[in-house]
This record gives sequence, C-alpha cells and structure tokens, in this order.
Amino acid sequence: GVGPMRASFTAVAVVVAFIVCASSLPRAAAVGTDDVLDWAESLATSLSSIRASLKVEEMEAVFARAGEQATEHDPAADVDRMASELGAFFDAKSQALEGLAGAVPGLFAAWQSSRADELPTTYYTSPASQSESLPPNLQYDEHFRTRVDTSTSAVKIPIEARRHAAAAGAGLDVSGGGALTVDASIAWSAALDAHFIAAADKDPAIKWQYFASVSGVHRKYPGTQWPTNHVGFYKDFDPRERPWYLAATSGPKDVVIVLDASRSMDGAQFAAAQNGAKTVVNSLDSGDYVSLVVMKSWGAFTTRCFRTMSKATPTVKRELVRLIDSVRPYGVTDLGAGIAKAYNVLLNSISNGATTNCARMIVMFTDALTSDDGSYEGCGGGCDSEGRNCDPPCPHDDYAGVLDRFAFVQATMFVYALGDVDEEYQGMATYAACRSCASGQCGQVVRIAGREETGGFGSMRHHMANYFHFLAESSGAEDAVMTSPYVDSGGKLGLMVTLAKPVRVPGVGILGVAGVDTALEQIEILMRTKTWGTAYWFMVNSEGETILHPRLKSSTSFAQSPDFIEIRDLETRGGWPAEFDDVREGMTTGVGGTATFNTARAIPAGDSDLEGVRFANVTLRYTWAPVPGTDLSVALVVEDPHDIDHSALTGGVGAGRQPGTSYYHRVDLYRDDEDEASEVDATLIRKYGDQWVSLEHSSVKVAPKGFCDSVAYLTKQAESAADLAAAHEALNDYDALHPLGGHDCAEDIALGGGGEGGGEGDGDDEAARLLRREVVNEARVTQLIEQEWLGGAPPH
Repeated sequence: GVGPMRASFTAVAVVVAFIVCASSLPRAAAVGTDDVLDWAESLATSLSSIRASLKVEEMEAVFARAGEQATEHDPAADVDRMASELGAFFDAKSQALEGLAGAVPGLFAAWQSSRADELPTTYYTSPASQSESLPPNLQYDEHFRTRVDTSTSAVKIPIEARRHAAAAGAGLDVSGGGALTVDASIAWSAALDAHFIAAADKDPAIKWQYFASVSGVHRKYPGTQWPTNHVGFYKDFDPRERPWYLAATSGPKDVVIVLDASRSMDGAQFAAAQNGAKTVVNSLDSGDYVSLVVMKSWGAFTTRCFRTMSKATPTVKRELVRLIDSVRPYGVTDLGAGIAKAYNVLLNSISNGATTNCARMIVMFTDALTSDDGSYEGCGGGCDSEGRNCDPPCPHDDYAGVLDRFAFVQATMFVYALGDVDEEYQGMATYAACRSCASGQCGQVVRIAGREETGGFGSMRHHMANYFHFLAESSGAEDAVMTSPYVDSGGKLGLMVTLAKPVRVPGVGILGVAGVDTALEQIEILMRTKTWGTAYWFMVNSEGETILHPRLKSSTSFAQSPDFIEIRDLETRGGWPAEFDDVREGMTTGVGGTATFNTARAIPAGDSDLEGVRFANVTLRYTWAPVPGTDLSVALVVEDPHDIDHSALTGGVGAGRQPGTSYYHRVDLYRDDEDEASEVDATLIRKYGDQWVSLEHSSVKVAPKGFCDSVAYLTKQAESAADLAAAHEALNDYDALHPLGGHDCAEDIALGGGGEGGGEGDGDDEAARLLRREVVNEARVTQLIEQEWLGGAPPH
C-alpha cells in the first residue's frame, strides 16, 4: 500500500550453513565443501521450482494489467472531520453522564420521602448468599464481550462494606457524616435503571454505566456477573478506591506516604501499615503526584526514584507497591526526621515542577512507639573507652519545631496510629496532624486498636474513611472529569476511559460518583477505517502522552494499565527533528495546525514486536486538531506529497479477460449454504483428512482488518452461513457500471459501532460482514492467477 499499487516479487536468497563436528562423525562420513555446495544447489533448484509453480511472473503481469482508483485526500479536511466526530462521540457520553448525575438528587429525595421497609428487587454481580441472585437474563453480547442482562442493573458490594454493615446492624437509614448505609444506597439507587436504559438506547456506543455510593455500593448497567479468581471466588472490588472515583471527588493532589518501619512495628501492625500505604497508592490517578518516606533506624529515607514526587502512573504505582512490600522493620522511630523528610520531598518537588500545585497531603502509618517497649533504647550511650562501638544519638522529639519550620508548605497530615499508643507519642502525632489547621486544612489522628479475637486490624480502607471523606468534602469538586485510560476491571474491553462526576445533596453531602465508560478500541476502529497507503493517525493528551499510535499495542491487548509514552519518543529519533516540537506544542495546547519537514520514520522490520523497527528519512506532513470538549488532540501523518490514495484496485482485468468465481475460505460452509444466489456447486467441496477443500478452485482468506469492523469480526465465536453468503456476494458482485466492489468503510461505519447485541454467536453485526473495498478488488485481481495455476489442465 505504498504509492501506486503494484506487485513486487523478489527472489529469495537462502544461505545454508552446516557446521559439523568432525569428532562426532565417523571418518568415512566426513562432509566436505563440495557436499555443502551440492545441497545448496539442490535447495536452490527446489525453490526455483516452487517459484515457477506459483506463476510469479504471471502474477506480476496480472497486477500490472489491473487498473487503480486514485482518490484525492485533503488532510486538513480529514483531520477536521475526525476531530468533529470524536468530539460528538465524547459529547454524547457527557450528555449521558449529566443526565445520570442530574437524576440522582431527585431519586434520593423521593426515596427519603417514601422510606420503604424492604429492599426493591435487586440483582447482584457476585451473590454472597442464597438470598442474592444474578441477573436472570444473562446473554453474551459482543458490545461488552461478556454475558449481560440489558433489562436491569446489578449491585456489587465490597467484602469489608458487607462486614461493617452487618456489624452495625444498619437498616434503611442515613448514618452520620452524610454517608449512606449499604442498604439505603441499594434501595434508592434501584430507580437509576430507567435512566441507564434510556441512555443506552440513545447512544448504543456507551459501554458500562454505574453509580458508586460513599458506602461502597457499586450499581452497574447492564447487569453482569463479576469475574472470579483462579479458585472460583468472586474478586473483591471497592469502587471508592478506583482512580475514577477519587479523581472525581478529590481532584489533583500531591501525596507523600510516611511508613514507620521501626522494629516495634514487626508483625500485625506493619502488615496493616503496608496495606494502608498500598490503599493510598492504588487510589491515585495518573494526574496525581506521589512519594514514599520510610522511618527506620533513627532516621528517615527515600529511595533514589522518590526523592521528589513522581506522577502516579501505573508503573510508578506498581513500583511503590513493590517497595512497600519489600520493607522490613528495624531500628527505632524518629518522628521528627520522618516529618522533615516528607516536607523536604514536597519542597524539592515544588522546586522541580513535579507537583499538581493543588492539595498537598502527608499520610503517616505508625505504631506510635519509639521502640519495642515505648522507650528510646540502644541510643544516647556514647562510645566505649576506646572511642569505638558508639551508640547513635537518640531521636530528637522537637517535632513542634519541625512542623513550625515547614508550616508555610501547608500540607494536611493524616496519622494512623496502630496498636498501643503511649501518651507522649500520641501527643506528638496529634500535634503533627493538626499543626496545619492554621491554614484551614486540619489533619487528623486515628487510633486503630487490634482486634482481640484475631490480633489483626481489619480493613484499612474502612479505618481510613476519614481520609477519603476529607478529600471529597474539602475539594468541593463538582465538575465531570475524564480519566486516563486504564484496563477494564472486567478484563474484556481493554483500555477504557471513564467520564465521572461527583453527586452532592444539600444537607447530606456527597452521595457518590456517577460514571460512563467508553473503550479506546472504538476510536481505533474509526482511525483504521479512515487511513490509506502509508498514512496514519495518532492521539495525545494535553500532557503530550500518547493515547493511540500505530507503534503502540492495540488497546485490547493490555493485561494491566500501561504508562503512556511521550509522543516525542515515537515521532522523533533522539529528539530529531526539532520541528516536531511545534507539532507537540500545538497538540498539547489545543491549537490546530499543519507542518511539513524531513524526519526519520519508523518502519516495522518484519514482526515489529520481535524485530523492532528500522528508520527511513522521509518528508512527512503533520496535520492536527483538538478534539472539542476534551484535552485530546488527533493528528494525521502522510508522506508529502503523496496525498493520493492508490490502494483501491479497480479490478480491471485487461485484454478482455473476465475473472471467474472467487470462493471464501470457509469452504466447509458452502455445503450447508442454502442461498441459491451464490450458485455454488457444493459437490465440488470434499473432505480431505480433517479439512473440507476444493481441488477445483482456490479460496480467499481475509484478515480481520479487511472487514469494516475488525473488532466485531474478531469477537465472533464462529462464522455462520450468513457470513459466508455476504462474503461470497461481495467477492463476486461484478457490475460493469460500478467496477469498484466492497465498501467504503469510512462511509459505512460511524464511530460508536457495536452490534445490537443478541444471542451467543449469532453474528448479527452487519459491520463484521462488510469487506473493505481494497480487499474485494485485490481478491478480484488475484483470482485471475487461479487460471494460471490450473493452466487449463483438468483438476487433479
């Protein structure tokens, strides 16, 4: 597909080398140079015979006779249309979100006035008892790639939320602090189903819709069954810890986690502290900044990577979790040093620009003991008579001075004190947490006692409710947010983007977060259908992070949320050419434009995943535009001056020759095809071993990307007779007045796709049957070679 369509067949040079260990062969069996040359000549003869039998020269002639349909492209117009269509795509999701979030206060008020004594009929994504059941009409739907019930939503309740609701014996009522009980959230949110269904009917491109309450209830539409782990238990899920929930309720923030790893923490306290620290890490969005400080051995330290804060990308979060798990308790606690280190990290980050310039948080986990027995032991003893074996100085307790010195940073501190707490240390911790009250952002100290029956500390997410509630209430966030792409929690839809909005009710506070999901693959499909030749699209956000690019993996191939590569790393080679900086500047600031310059284009060297890429110096034209209503921009890249699409062969046969019948590769289905319009003689299909074959005809195999909706094609469980009939008709629908066959997918497929659902494997998605125009016409041209292969001889 580079420039004018042409067939290019080159001879293959094969080098055969035999390395023979003389000591391993009998002397009579020695292999010499002449033997190797004989073998190489024999192989060359075989390859030449294969080339002749494939009629390579004849095939070149067939392609040379084929005509072409040249299509003029205007990159600026193409980009404007793409940006406009993407803007409308996201605007439809925004309207659905606003409708959903806007309905919540009224539904909640209606429930408050009625207060039914029993829960309405409720289905659960992960039933925990015989009184709970899955949605009743689960059927496979290609749009969600799993079984769903589009007539109802279903509820997911975190394990810890169930445990605490049961312990409290809470009924249908509102608890203190504006937080709803689990039962109350289930009760009033049941009325959301009508709004879910209406939104899905209006915009079939919407993926999941949901509402997550402050009590942890996650109501999801359409109803589905939650994934299970390797032993068959439902995976736990707390929506309040998901980045989309925190991004909507708290906004951007800088967080420094301080972990007490002194010797007295060893055991259940440290396990709880680690879990708390990981809870904070996992709740962060890629728009946040984070670092980790460890207090141990009479001081505090950070690892080299976290001396300043880092963006909370998926890779950074995974590395922090690994570090937290790797820390082992030792030494004594120095609270002053830990606080000072945390503030210094914040200051260094601000100086280096590694900050959100928004809320600043210090979250500390400690047992509130300076050593195993609460005293300073093993320190302050000086040195022996020879000036050796010196004890380190005892930790200073001038925490007040430390806090006063850093008060101007205005960071809010939360201290979680695990286990027995001595009064002096608790006083230190309390002062540390509340010192920032002077700036109106008062932190808190939470004393967490171990459970007598188990010795453990229970759910840290539950104990840290004040931290998450503080983030939600202090930010006052009300606007909708769009998350960075992340992997679908159900594991079926690849990278998702969530539009989320907090919902607040006067006199109650925040009720929770409404969310609407969309999959990046839907945008990939659109871009794929609107490319030609060597042209390609890419998308970046306002940070210059690459969201979609042909050199990246498909959005459906990720097992975990990825980091997003800086666009410079994909479009330049070591920063060259510098002219690309102007492209990046325009895309990250939302200003459209065009630029043409010489650059190093990356070209796959065989299988790009295995063999990487090679670079060729070419002149490229970049045209870009912002996507309305988002922080995204799209760009189209073409080789200048090749703005003409030469990829569509007209199917012209030349010299008055007419192609014969092309057969789709599923020849086994021809035997069951009752569509007489295809005029297929099923008797020509016979069994050969385990395969159905036709010895009288060749067949055409179409790659997934040859269909207008390649994703829908790939998600089919099997091709049907109806698929066969559609493919056969497309391959053989000759019309002298309209020589171009197939479909212009850019016209046939609008962004938003997805089928109408339906039964399992029914293949009713028409877009998955439409063959792209260039595929059909290439098939017509190559069908002529069948006559060369048969050579007029009878079948054999």
